Amino acid sequence: MVKMKNSQVLLFTVLTAVLIIASAMGFIFRNVYMVVVAFFASTIPMAWFSFAMYILHLSFSLEVLIAMIISLGLASDATIHFAYKYWRARYFGRSKKHSLEIVFFYGAVPVIIGSLVLAVTFYGLSFSNALTLQLIGQYSAILILMSLAVDLFILPILLLASDKYFQQSISNMKE
Repeated sequence: MVKMKNSQVLLFTVLTAVLIIASAMGFIFRNVYMVVVAFFASTIPMAWFSFAMYILHLSFSLEVLIAMIISLGLASDATIHFAYKYWRARYFGRSKKHSLEIVFFYGAVPVIIGSLVLAVTFYGLSFSNALTLQLIGQYSAILILMSLAVDLFILPILLLASDKYFQQSISNMKE
């Protein structure tokens, strides 16, 4: 009973964190479309992971929710880096293609290295004697790698899709 109540609290915490991160992105970039981009970039890895757990008939445990909270915080940092580099390049008049090249050249390498180091570090918890730490480490490592995949393959598509709306607000700010 206590574990179920803790799971409900952590699930509420995950949802609250996603909404706070999405709202913060909208505030940082002063654009409502960035709220949608941040929401999808944050929730897609968790949805994939939940679907994989469903397919593999694994239980949705407290450890999964803890790993989701950990990966959510780490993934949102990478999302902000990519979005900032893209919109900064677009603000200074670069094309969409050139802006994405800047993102991948200057942003992707540090994000990839950082995510791999974090994934390996969290996977190191799987060698612990405590089963809870083992599961948190394994789940966190998997979720961090899934978040990296979303940042590398899906986030650029989301940024390009929101570009036409964001460019209108940039031209209004310049005037």
